[in-house]
Amino acid sequence: MMRTFAGLVLAGACLMAQSVTTPTPVTSIQGTVTDAVTGRPIAGAFVSATRTTLPPLRQTVKAGTDGTFTIAGLAAGTYTLCVQAAGDGYLDGCVWTPPGPSVTVTAGQRLSGISLKVQPGSILKIHIDDAGGLLNQKTSAGYAPHLAMGVRTPQATLHPAHLAGKTATGADYQVTVPRDRALVFSIQSFSLQLADANAVPLPNSTAQQGFQHATGVANPPGFTYKVTGWRP
Repeated sequence: MMRTFAGLVLAGACLMAQSVTTPTPVTSIQGTVTDAVTGRPIAGAFVSATRTTLPPLRQTVKAGTDGTFTIAGLAAGTYTLCVQAAGDGYLDGCVWTPPGPSVTVTAGQRLSGISLKVQPGSILKIHIDDAGGLLNQKTSAGYAPHLAMGVRTPQATLHPAHLAGKTATGADYQVTVPRDRALVFSIQSFSLQLADANAVPLPNSTAQQGFQHATGVANPPGFTYKVTGWRP
């Protein structure tokens, strides 16, 4: 009886050891991010995998200095991949370019060899002339002045321009856009009275302007607006 009991204990211990030491399969997607024109690796790019089926899932990782990335811990399913390069000069692959490649992974699969290419773009520059320095002040309610601007995307959303520089009398914004495509730039402020470059007031401090940056133009035209006061 004692031998039988000891055998059962030993067998149970072996099963427990096996259950503890058996690793759980890790589902992952591995690949490289490169410049679509030069082929050089893009360091520090953000790669996102978005599941195309329910429940929704999106996971983002940062590529290494050699452009390689690994998205680990994914659930089995089909994912669309897109890339957002750090800094200006490259198009946001999650916004402008056609949908990225779709890949399907099963539980425990380690999918490798994925090549993601980032398309160069053109930089749209916007200057805000703020002689009164209102951008550096607070509204009567104690908030920073509202100022929104960006370019309309194919998804009918606003791809925002970001602040590139600021002084006591002005600010510069910029956003990377596709070349050779008719686009619309939008600007709006709920708290500032805006005018165009010729000091003509913008109705409701809102404007939309069409533009297009052609291939080969080194310094494409941008936009200039003026802050002329507070909105009532």
